[in-house]
Amino acid sequence: MIARMMLLISFMSGHCFLHFRMREWLSGGASPSQGEGRGFESRLALIFTKLPDGLPESFFIKGKKNMDVFIWILDVVGTIAFSISGAMVGIRKKMDLFGVCVLGVVTATGGGMTRDIVLGINPPRMFTNSTDVLIAAVTAIFTFIVIHYANRKKQTHVGFREMYSLVLFVMDTLGLAIFTVIGIEVALATRPDAGNFLLVFVGTITGVGGGLLRDMMSESIPYIFQKHIYATACIVGAVICVIFYRKLNISLNISMIVGAIAVLVIRALAAQLRWNLPTIHLDEEGKS
Repeated sequence: MIARMMLLISFMSGHCFLHFRMREWLSGGASPSQGEGRGFESRLALIFTKLPDGLPESFFIKGKKNMDVFIWILDVVGTIAFSISGAMVGIRKKMDLFGVCVLGVVTATGGGMTRDIVLGINPPRMFTNSTDVLIAAVTAIFTFIVIHYANRKKQTHVGFREMYSLVLFVMDTLGLAIFTVIGIEVALATRPDAGNFLLVFVGTITGVGGGLLRDMMSESIPYIFQKHIYATACIVGAVICVIFYRKLNISLNISMIVGAIAVLVIRALAAQLRWNLPTIHLDEEGKS
């Protein structure tokens, strides 16, 4: 069930992105001034160039407005997904509305804050542009309200707990995949000459940082250290993204999509097939 849902998400994200790229290619990549008179495709390209005028400068790459929209959409989806994940953990830990809201915001912005500190961005962007914080807070509050009313009817909903766990897994995985590649994009925008190791490290810490802070604040063993190939999937996705962009000279947006899909697929397969890294179980005398 989990694998099917995650594979469906991967397929849909890839399909939507390819559709967007096809529209761009058919328009010949023309600028608004060049595209006049080319029909529907040029008008669509013109729309995409005008959409992100109000976006933060941190999303701009080489003046390509279509890339700005792409990054902005990924950032918003990732923020919402991670905020829902953090809020659901807070609810499971029986936190009040404020605690749930804080945990949602920390989960959604913690990885980006850690990334900015590593890259020397001071103050971190979450303090200079509050959009992500606001989106995360509203999402966490909305999640609290929805689950509050859904919980009242859980006696009539046989699969309530199973559905709760499934939604938590999907949101966490979606946020992980998106923020991994967002971290690489920010690193490249900030330090174009950054080494491959730094790109992979920043991508990974952006993906897992929020969840790590969430688990520490909720007094749980960090999820990345114990279950379902969590950080490992993040590292693999980051490596694939960097290889596609740096070694194969594939455009950054395609590289990001491929890296994110890799994280989604690995996480889905790990959950479905119960893949886990080996652990050592010691007996009471300390022998393995």
